Amino acid sequence: MKDDIDHLKQGMRGVKVFVERARSRNHGEESWIESLMVPEQRAIFTQLQAMMCVIEGYSTHVMNQVGRDLLPSYEAIAERFERRQKRRGMAEQLFARLTGLDMKMEQYRLGEKFVDEVVAKRGHAGVKRLWDGPASLPTMAEVRSPELWITRVVDSAKPVNPADPAVMLDESGTGIQP
Repeated sequence: MKDDIDHLKQGMRGVKVFVERARSRNHGEESWIESLMVPEQRAIFTQLQAMMCVIEGYSTHVMNQVGRDLLPSYEAIAERFERRQKRRGMAEQLFARLTGLDMKMEQYRLGEKFVDEVVAKRGHAGVKRLWDGPASLPTMAEVRSPELWITRVVDSAKPVNPADPAVMLDESGTGIQP
């Protein structure tokens, strides 16, 4: 992180370091911002993304449940919103990509899918296990494949102890030190 600050202080010469870093990365599913990160930054960023996915997904799940109960026209409203999202023009798509809004929308989508799938398979008691402690939070791999998280956390014979020191998980589910 300090090296990045030093590069930025060098002006255009320092910016070249970021450009070269971005060029040398595999751009499969990573965003442009991730391509500028060193591995340690990317690991923290990925953990934060997973956490935000489940927070936003849980909120969306609750909002949808309450909306269906309170508003008779909720399904029509939700359908119109979804249709509008899919019809964004090229300029809107470019703006969303440049500002990171597309990543935010993907977080909502992935988180909602994760929570909905956990609730469908293990009920609300299963999804409440998210809040047992830091070790019960899913990795991005688990957000994308909720069955992995269900197996690790919900179906585990050993409940996560919230009093244990925080253990962060990498993409494979292996503990790493913060």
